[in-house]
Amino acid sequence: GYEITTEGDAFSLAFQYPIDAFAFALQAQLKLYKAAWPEGILKHPDGKDVPALKMRGFRIKFGIHHGKTSSRVDEMTGRAVYSGEGVKIAKAVEGMCHGGQILTTMETW
Repeated sequence: GYEITTEGDAFSLAFQYPIDAFAFALQAQLKLYKAAWPEGILKHPDGKDVPALKMRGFRIKFGIHHGKTSSRVDEMTGRAVYSGEGVKIAKAVEGMCHGGQILTTMETW
C-alpha cells in the first residue's frame, strides 16, 4: 500500500488491487487482536477484552472502496496525491465503521 495522507489519527492508503487492501486490513486487525496489550489498556473502555465479540486491545477501522480517482504530484513532497469520487466514497465508508470493522462498498466486493 501507499500512504496518501494522514488526518488526525486517520491514514488514507492506496493499493493497486482491492484484494491487497483487504489483506492489509485483515492482517492489521489480527496483529492488533493478538498483541500483548498492557493490563491498563485491556481495562480501558476502548481496549477492553471482549472474547465473545473478538475484541481485545485498541481497534482500528477500515473503509475500502475501489473507484475512479485523479492524481497529481505534490510540489512540496513529490508524493502522489489522490482525489475524486473514489477517495470521497472510501472516506464515507470509513466514517460508518466502528473500531475492529472492515467495511467495503458493493462495487468493491
